[in-house]
Amino acid sequence: MALKPRSTKKPSDAQVAALADKLADKQYGGPSPIIKTEKTVQRSLALPQSLDQAITRVSAENKLSGSGPKNTSAVIREALEQYLERRNNDD
Repeated sequence: MALKPRSTKKPSDAQVAALADKLADKQYGGPSPIIKTEKTVQRSLALPQSLDQAITRVSAENKLSGSGPKNTSAVIREALEQYLERRNNDD
């Protein structure tokens, strides 16, 4: 069986963006524990390098252990949800 030669045609910017969007929220290790009932919104934020490294470390540990949020977005989302819940309970 002969292998098909690799294409030399470069993908368009739209094709690259579509693939990036498709893979961006891909879950590791099964379905997401978060049920997405509302549309998500992308935010850009600046973090101190030490905090970014801690978030990345937590997501990597979760991937290895198979529990908890397994990507940095999910770790941040869970931390914000816990913070806001605690803040609402303090009122």
